Amino acid sequence: MPTAPRSRVAARDELAAVWSEVLAVHPEPEDTFTDLGGSSLEVEEVVARSRITMVAPLEAADFRGDPTLDEQVDRVLERHRGGFRARGASTQRLRPGGSPAVFCFAGAGATVAWFLPLLAGLGGAGTGALAVYGLQAHGLQGRARASWGVRGAARRHLRAITAAQSGGPYLLVGHSFGGIVALEVAALLRARGQRVGAVVLLDTVVDADVALRMWSPGQEGFSAGERAARTAPRPLRLAADVLRAAGAGLIRYDPARQKRVFWELGMRAQRRYRIRDCAAVTVLLTEDAPGQAELWRGLGVPEDRIRHVPGGHLSMVGEAAVHAQVEAILTAAAARSH
Repeated sequence: MPTAPRSRVAARDELAAVWSEVLAVHPEPEDTFTDLGGSSLEVEEVVARSRITMVAPLEAADFRGDPTLDEQVDRVLERHRGGFRARGASTQRLRPGGSPAVFCFAGAGATVAWFLPLLAGLGGAGTGALAVYGLQAHGLQGRARASWGVRGAARRHLRAITAAQSGGPYLLVGHSFGGIVALEVAALLRARGQRVGAVVLLDTVVDADVALRMWSPGQEGFSAGERAARTAPRPLRLAADVLRAAGAGLIRYDPARQKRVFWELGMRAQRRYRIRDCAAVTVLLTEDAPGQAELWRGLGVPEDRIRHVPGGHLSMVGEAAVHAQVEAILTAAAARSH
């Protein structure tokens, strides 16, 4: 029997993990979603979970005709190939609305779709009428040269932000490494004389090396295939990592590897960056970020702006308590603008 390419195996592992989380059973390549007892409600849950962990997330149409797991992998890979042939947008409007807009920065290797569960929770009187934009790494989902540093990424995002909203106050939300980019964007805006109303950091850590030790590839949503690839001898692995990083955004990798390459780029960028401005910052931390509260206090973030919330590093976006905290912070900041 011929062996499937490793890139295809990684994509299948990633998709199988999402099915398994919802259905509580590990699917085989020839299983269909309904074979395993999946319903239309569980289709919605699988699509939602894929947005959190996959560079090429599922769409409801991917379940049309009740495809096998292998057939669905083909659909995902084809869409990924098609998206990469086009010039991918790093900024997406997630919701139309008024000003001030909310600008959400995705973590390293994550897409703006991660914020969709949070968006559903920002429907109160204070934020429900505000426009929401999502920002992710250049080159993650379409052909574009990747940014190798925090300042470079921030400068590129700044152009899109000021095009969407010409003046302050600016409301910024960042998850994980996206919070580091949001901090630099805030500093650049202030240097231009603009007002930043709020910077909300969701499980953003001060020390990237701490993040590397704490968050295993499994916690970050990487497939079993990608985790297995990390068992290669360290010198060979590091050389391969450098070569893949050089092609980030210009060479089309399979979705699982694309996520890994951009995650590693983000970790390297954060390691070289020094946080320089924590004005208007509120930090929401989960139990996946032990010890970080003290580090943020050391950078000047007041005690009452460092808050512990339920959920894990990835799952926090679906927590009602997190929605309520972000809603309250942004509502207060938006009210001060009037």
